[in-house]
Amino acid sequence: MTIRTEPEVPDEFPPARLFLDDIEEITRILAEAIEKLPDQDEKITVKFSIKDQVCDEVQELPKIARKTSDLSISVTLSGDEYSDSTLRIGHTSFLCFAGFTREQELNMFYKLAPIFERRNLRLRKFLRSHPVVAVSLGGLSFGGAAAIVPLVELLTHKSSMLATACGLLSMAIFIAILASMYLGSTVIMRPSSEPSPLRQELVHKFPLVAMSSLLTFLLTLLGLYLKHKYWP
Repeated sequence: MTIRTEPEVPDEFPPARLFLDDIEEITRILAEAIEKLPDQDEKITVKFSIKDQVCDEVQELPKIARKTSDLSISVTLSGDEYSDSTLRIGHTSFLCFAGFTREQELNMFYKLAPIFERRNLRLRKFLRSHPVVAVSLGGLSFGGAAAIVPLVELLTHKSSMLATACGLLSMAIFIAILASMYLGSTVIMRPSSEPSPLRQELVHKFPLVAMSSLLTFLLTLLGLYLKHKYWP
């Protein structure tokens, strides 16, 4: 007899931006897994939960929220609490199994994984996969934001526009890293083929926004220049 240790079935997915058609596909995969259980004569029950609100149809989700980072998809057999497949989407997205063999669990995971891979949020995925890199970049960016302006003033005895800009950039990088480590998956309550209303509005308003931003930037530079030139 050969003794071997089998690795645990993977159950966690990378951070992703999902849409209603992805939720439909996920639900179908979970339901098909339940249908293949032996001696399955009970009715399949599907439940979607967003915090404390519950519905049983994908089409009802937009009535609860426009988007969410806290969604649970549960597929069970009515009257059988020991046959359950649940996917929880949030800070971490993971599967919960009950009543399945190891092979069935693996099959379910590898059917769901491509959905999250094609929708994955690359920065969040990278930073979570490389925590040492994330901590190092976060520390460097925070240190740069806190120290670069005082250091330049100490060495040159005057403030520098470039140092201020670098400090702001370092702080922006630090905030982006912190947000990427804290935020998880998001579900947008519309089909992926449907354009974002916000994006459409921004496209129409882009010329005005661009001109306003450019004017603000130029006025800021002018103000800094006049301050350095004439302020005692």
